[in-house]
Amino acid sequence: MNYSCHLFVGPSKFGVDLPAWEAEDIIWHPPAKRGDIERLIADEPIGNIAIADGTFHRFPAVGHIEIRNALDAGWKVWGLCSMGAIRASEMAELGMQGFGSVYEIFHNNKSFPDDEVAVLHSAEPPYFSISEPLLHLRFYVHYLSTASILLEDEATSLVEWLQNRWYGERSIKSALSWIKEHRGAEAENRAKKAAELFDFRLKQHDLKAFLKIAPWRKNGIEKYTR
Repeated sequence: MNYSCHLFVGPSKFGVDLPAWEAEDIIWHPPAKRGDIERLIADEPIGNIAIADGTFHRFPAVGHIEIRNALDAGWKVWGLCSMGAIRASEMAELGMQGFGSVYEIFHNNKSFPDDEVAVLHSAEPPYFSISEPLLHLRFYVHYLSTASILLEDEATSLVEWLQNRWYGERSIKSALSWIKEHRGAEAENRAKKAAELFDFRLKQHDLKAFLKIAPWRKNGIEKYTR
């Protein structure tokens, strides 16, 4: 068993930094696309794979069969954050390990739309995000409701409006424009300050937790994953 971890990640890592010593056993890969896992298990000794981000538009998405083949060959495979969370929720019964809040959302609601985690981002590192995943925006808008910046029915209407937009047009900026139009400049300013103070990016939360816990390094996998 190779005790390093092959981590496929892109925009979920933007803004997440690790000291070099904490990342020394991580082998970084760009977002997973069809065939990446197949090539990896053919070329490397059996070890650990973590899929955070994956392609779905420019390139075919990472395949179920190649993940199953990795599991059958003895690899430990985790899924979290985005495409990885989706695949883990789909393949939990086959032994793929899910991790984090995004995984839990997909695992507990099999009809949850895949485009909730879709994000438009730059094609090269550091994979700067141009849009915001709807899942993040839901979390943000819920906070605005609990903070009485939006009424409950307004929060519902805003989420529906964002849901009906192309994923590349979903952003804090577009949400603030909606708030200004429907609630005025004062509410917009309050919502903007909330966006600066409230950490609503669940994908980054999950990646930070995964890297901190580092389940590939220890025997506590059952405690932290499912």
